[in-house]
Amino acid sequence: MMLGNFATGEPPIEGQLWGWGGQAFYSGAVGNNTSVDVSSPVQVGSLTTWSKIGASPNGFTNTVIKTDGTLWAYGRGTLGQNGDGNSLNRSSPVQVGSLTTWAQATASIYNALAVKEDNTFYIWGHNTYGQFGTNNITGNRNTPVALSGQSVATTKHSIAMNYSTVGVITTSGNLVMWGSNSSGALGINQKGGVSGIEGRSSPVQVGSLTDWSELSIGAEWVLAAKNVGAAKTFWTWGYNGNGELGHLDIVARSSPVQLAIGASWVKGVAGANHCLAIRTNGTLWAWGYNSYGQLGIGSTVHKSSPTQVGSLTTWSEVAAGNRMSIGIKTDGTLWIWGSGANGQTGQNNTIQVNSPVQLGGLTTWAAAECGDQNTVAIKTP
Repeated sequence: MMLGNFATGEPPIEGQLWGWGGQAFYSGAVGNNTSVDVSSPVQVGSLTTWSKIGASPNGFTNTVIKTDGTLWAYGRGTLGQNGDGNSLNRSSPVQVGSLTTWAQATASIYNALAVKEDNTFYIWGHNTYGQFGTNNITGNRNTPVALSGQSVATTKHSIAMNYSTVGVITTSGNLVMWGSNSSGALGINQKGGVSGIEGRSSPVQVGSLTDWSELSIGAEWVLAAKNVGAAKTFWTWGYNGNGELGHLDIVARSSPVQLAIGASWVKGVAGANHCLAIRTNGTLWAWGYNSYGQLGIGSTVHKSSPTQVGSLTTWSEVAAGNRMSIGIKTDGTLWIWGSGANGQTGQNNTIQVNSPVQLGGLTTWAAAECGDQNTVAIKTP
């Protein structure tokens, strides 16, 4: 999932880059030039021109875009995820090529994906599951590879990926996916497998609708949205062993099914195996896997339908990782909950918290994103 200034009408973000949490396998995903876990926020360099951030719930690589349109990456790079021409881990941001026209980007445990301002999109990293969309499962790349045939929207949440499945929303509003189809994550009314008739190594359209607006991909499941006036309807499919799909059961779906609560959502994100969403009234809701308290409901009980987190009506942004969650309120404060085993909660300890706790006292947080064990965030000066 991704937070930032991609939606039309949102003010541009420009600020400092911060990180904290785990650096699995010495990946350097915090970005502070070390491979040691960090349990409280540290600034990544001294620049104040960071604008957009991207990562995925199971990833150890972060992508960041500056206000000048350049693309940077850091963290795990053993499969070329950093896009800088080699297979090295990077513990501070390195530039991906020299272009100044990047609009958004995201990364998973194996790959990274980015879109340019001209709506062309690029992928790099691992290709074992057909993630490149080039009709094969070979040819790992450590620099961006252009994908032809689709023009991808540069708006917020128009691209998403996990370790084996990729999805994009086109400029025409179509939803297109490819890669592994484990548990039906491609949404094409089939499930199982990573190749042949069940998986896809080239893009396939999900249904025939052209009104998709946002996309988020968890471990093996998908959350997508359509706009209905000022609100959104949510649709989910794929793996559902912990109630991730929000349909009051644990039955997998291989094609999109609308969430029972109708057009009352404004934002939603998929974590690895849980979901966070904000309704039009500013309330926060969560469902799915909860063994680490990542739902924020004060317990570790899994939920198979949307459950309200507290009673506040001032939530503005959300981000979901593997075992943790983040929310930003309208007053610019940042709140975290879930596992703290690698310092993910930023509270200078490794304690699990089952309800939202505030990170310090600052009111200038503009964006945040969760990886597998770490957080990347932008704070305005």
